[in-house]
Amino acid sequence: MYLTRSSSILYQILNKTLNYSIKKKDEKQFINVRLQLLDQQYCLEMDRQLWQSYLDIGLQQHLWPDQFYTMAKTNDFDLCKQYVMNYIENNKKQLNHCQFELTKQEQKFQTCQI
Repeated sequence: MYLTRSSSILYQILNKTLNYSIKKKDEKQFINVRLQLLDQQYCLEMDRQLWQSYLDIGLQQHLWPDQFYTMAKTNDFDLCKQYVMNYIENNKKQLNHCQFELTKQEQKFQTCQI
């Protein structure tokens, strides 16, 4: 929600909370990019947990929701299982990439501050 609001409101809140005035363009850019990456990371993690639950329950019950069979374009349990596992693996790759971008952004900003 904070990403859809005016950034000036965000900076006002941060200024008060941090007791520091965020005025530099590079600081604002860092904050905006960081928040977008953190938001993406959070959404990916929630999605991963959800799909991991689907996998765990599907394996326990030996049954998938009808929508999964439709998404996997098969009626075969094992092929559907592979579809879910591939989805989770792809999600993990996206999470790793997001974490890499967060680390890279942090290192770049620290280098600029020195």
